[in-house]
Amino acid sequence: MDTPVKGNWEPIITESEFVKVQEVLQKNNSGYQHKKEVDERPLTRLLRCNNCDSYMVGYKNLKKNLHYYRCLKCKGSHLNAHSTKKALKKSAEAIFIELLEKFQIPKKFTPLIKMQLTKLFNQYEENNLQDDKNLETEYKKLQKDVKDLRIRLGLGKIDQETYEITYEHLNEQIQKISKEVNNAKVKISNLEELLKKALKKLENISKIWGCSDLEEKRILQKTMFPEGIFFDAENHIYRTRNPNQFIESISLLSMSYEPNKKADSQNKFEKSATVVPARIELASKV
Repeated sequence: MDTPVKGNWEPIITESEFVKVQEVLQKNNSGYQHKKEVDERPLTRLLRCNNCDSYMVGYKNLKKNLHYYRCLKCKGSHLNAHSTKKALKKSAEAIFIELLEKFQIPKKFTPLIKMQLTKLFNQYEENNLQDDKNLETEYKKLQKDVKDLRIRLGLGKIDQETYEITYEHLNEQIQKISKEVNNAKVKISNLEELLKKALKKLENISKIWGCSDLEEKRILQKTMFPEGIFFDAENHIYRTRNPNQFIESISLLSMSYEPNKKADSQNKFEKSATVVPARIELASKV
């Protein structure tokens, strides 16, 4: 091993300080190798610590040839990336598959869920149509008010100042309605095919994830859990916050068909289902 040689310049630290720094660095040589993109750690940038909300870091222990996730801030918040024979607790992958299985729907319930969702989306379209008609009516009324305002100015029934103030107010209302019209709501086309594909995938979501490549896994993960999943180290489980509303509602609806389930699952679905269409485009990515 090469021996350090003192340079011919003014030193920043003393020789004894340099030795101490090297000793500290040697103690930290734990054989960990950090990489951002590896197939062995697909939950990177998804898995977060439930205590501090920080993203957990993936790393490889070169001595053991094993992959892990850990929180850099919270002591004890770490877990194996994959299951091993000697591991006393479930791995990150095993817990994630269990989480996905909670969102899977039994095949026998698919026709019932499809029927319920079809009714929901049809109602959504009807509401949109009525909203559009109301906006159109209001827009035409404001246009008529502007025309009448100009006529009154031309006939000398109002002065220029009154005209300008009133016109500015009416124009603001017109611009507001125009903005609402331009912000087109989600248009659901090929509803039958869309629901068929989405529900088919949700019957086997855990298997689909397991058979996907790294990029496909991350697309699926981000689609289902846009805010990430949170590792509760104390209970060694994952917790979710605001998962995809379309998928969550389907899961709740599936639960409502299960025997001996509490009635509040159906009530929860009905409350959350009203916002499902706003996220329908995400279902096609699953």
